[in-house]
Amino acid sequence: MKYITGKSKPLTGRIRTASDKSISHRALMFGLLNHGKTIIRRLLDADDVSRTMRNCAMLGAKIEHVDDTLFVSGGQIKEPNDILDFGNSGTGARLSIGLLSSRPMVSIVTGDSSLRTRPMKRIIEPLCRMGAAIYSRKDGYLPAAVIGNKLKGIKYVNDIGSAQVKSAIMLAALACEGKTIIEDPKHSRDHTERLLIQSGADINIYGSRIEISGSEIDSKLEIMIPADFSSAAFLIAYALLKKDSDIILKDVGINPTRTGMLNVLKLFGAKIDLMKQTSFGLEPAADIHVAYQKKEMRGAAIPQELVVSAIDEIPIIAAIAASIEGKTVIKGAGELRYKESDRIDLIVKNLTAIGVKCTEYADGFEIEGSEKIKSADIITKFDHRIAMSFIILGSVFETALKVSDIESIKTSYPGFFKNLMLPY
Repeated sequence: MKYITGKSKPLTGRIRTASDKSISHRALMFGLLNHGKTIIRRLLDADDVSRTMRNCAMLGAKIEHVDDTLFVSGGQIKEPNDILDFGNSGTGARLSIGLLSSRPMVSIVTGDSSLRTRPMKRIIEPLCRMGAAIYSRKDGYLPAAVIGNKLKGIKYVNDIGSAQVKSAIMLAALACEGKTIIEDPKHSRDHTERLLIQSGADINIYGSRIEISGSEIDSKLEIMIPADFSSAAFLIAYALLKKDSDIILKDVGINPTRTGMLNVLKLFGAKIDLMKQTSFGLEPAADIHVAYQKKEMRGAAIPQELVVSAIDEIPIIAAIAASIEGKTVIKGAGELRYKESDRIDLIVKNLTAIGVKCTEYADGFEIEGSEKIKSADIITKFDHRIAMSFIILGSVFETALKVSDIESIKTSYPGFFKNLMLPY
């Protein structure tokens, strides 16, 4: 399905975007693991999370849904009687492989055509070092058969800065003999660590060093999920670029391992106000006020230390960079080549197609901002963040961009068009 961008209106008022996808996946898995009662409020209602919920139910979680609250009874993980299909969700697939690798049963994990092209060797190798038995297609692609084993703790350096790899190891370590030590020098997102602390697991954190020992989760666990910063990022971009826009985004998660984009926007010259700062469990949250500022913004070279905490927002940052004066340079973002698509390749190809000057690097790109763009077909390869970023770009310029495969947006942000008041 294609979407053609065109006329658009300023964005005003108070908006709560989609709930946090990363925390939603993890909340369900903690509900599965927890011998006590888990209450989850405001779980993201999107296809990726729905698949994780169905798979957790197949693994033995009993889930009752009342309005915007889930009541989960877990602790008794059983062998699934069918394949665990995670659709497009790399988080669901990778974390579940870690969780299942230490359980005495056989599980088969797969996903859609896109997920089956994403690398799993990065989690399979450290889990096999722990003693896991995982059999995948050549070079570590899904489907994968996971045969539960008794595991032993290892020392692992998370030098690629992947929160999914780190989380898979930590979930395996919960049923592991001995201590597992993870060095995380790039400080990748830490939602799993926060939930482990909240649930009473045997975990200690010393700067970038994480130590976790085998322990069962048995607590009354209540998880309130904030609005997703990665979803809010699209509305922030639109409001900054669309004249007369002025919005307040409600209850947005502002975990510092996720909000590198705010620091990038400061480098661009934007002013973003965080209001009513609070916390949802151990997750910080705030209302975010943002208004039109395109004329005050300029491109900038982005320090590599900001890239890890802004990795999911790089496509929409690229769209902003294409819309403002000056040159923007992003390097150290090689991980983008292993997301739902090769995002570096698609960002550069699509920006070039609409007349924006850009240069591709192995680990990033350089963009020269443009005062106008031209109509073109936008290739997304079913990558929801590429699709949303170019819909934002076409809408603020009011130029006809034909954006392909927009059904992918439902996997993470089904209210995208409604929140932006765009025709759909």
